Amino acid sequence: MLQNFTKGAQINVRALSKSFLHGTEELSVLCDVNLRISSGERVAIVGESGVGKSTLLHLLGTLDVPTSGTILFNDENITTMKSTRLSLFRNKEIGFVFQFHHLLPDFTALENVMMPGLIAGVDRTSLCKDAEELLDWVNLRHRMTHKPGEMSGGEQQRVALARALIMRPSLLLADEPTGNLDAQTGKEIQTLIVKMNQELNITVLVVTHSQTLADQMPRCLTMTNGTLV
Repeated sequence: MLQNFTKGAQINVRALSKSFLHGTEELSVLCDVNLRISSGERVAIVGESGVGKSTLLHLLGTLDVPTSGTILFNDENITTMKSTRLSLFRNKEIGFVFQFHHLLPDFTALENVMMPGLIAGVDRTSLCKDAEELLDWVNLRHRMTHKPGEMSGGEQQRVALARALIMRPSLLLADEPTGNLDAQTGKEIQTLIVKMNQELNITVLVVTHSQTLADQMPRCLTMTNGTLV
């Protein structure tokens, strides 16, 4: 399964803006953001809380739509995709890791990793084999039948990383992936994210307050007041 990853995504963001209505007032969160990420690149975005980092990540992950501007994903404009096609695209091409793991509490680690594939209708037998391989890859083979409540925070985040890989995405988006972990456990997650990029060629974009994590990214950008500097 780990030999079957395709080339990492190339991302080209042009004049991206996002605003929200707050009562009768328009609140601008992102303003004319331009960003190019090469295939297989590993990039961090840092900045104070509330400057628009997570909003940008959500737009790149197609979890929200921009007010204006375009996002090219391997030269395909994903900002014009219809919702049904966009859902399929997101499930296949983009892996997500958040500060909180968002695992389903009533399912085992193995079932949680399989979930995106089950939703997509992937054959259960091959999916189970892939999920087992991924859990082994993140050093959790011994936890496959455990539910989230029976695992530590670091173990739960490793399950979330494995789940992010199950559909062989070309882009990993991580929003404060170590923000809820102690320093040592955070370093273990950092190591896995770097490993994903180096061994699987996945393009990685990380939003973080952690300078330690940002230092693991060859390119680090700073966001301030809705713009990248």
